[in-house]
Amino acid sequence: MDPEARICRQHFEADAQRVLVNYERLGDFLQTASRFAVLVIDEAHRLKEPTALWTRHAFDIAAQVPYRYLLTGTPVLNRETELHCTALHRLAC
Repeated sequence: MDPEARICRQHFEADAQRVLVNYERLGDFLQTASRFAVLVIDEAHRLKEPTALWTRHAFDIAAQVPYRYLLTGTPVLNRETELHCTALHRLAC
């Protein structure tokens, strides 16, 4: 990891090596997602509802990024559909 990497928050800058964004702003990155090599989603259990706007945006962005990682510390086994969506076959595979 490069400690000198340029980081931008909540907006896209072409010269930044890292971009940090919250779920509510994912839609702002749909047009620029293909420029990213890695997508890391923290609190991935928040993507358990397939009809939620940020879940759809995460899927659309992930389709454009070659390496995708999901992080969560929250068990999500309330319903089988939650596990399926959080496994995010379209996202993580």
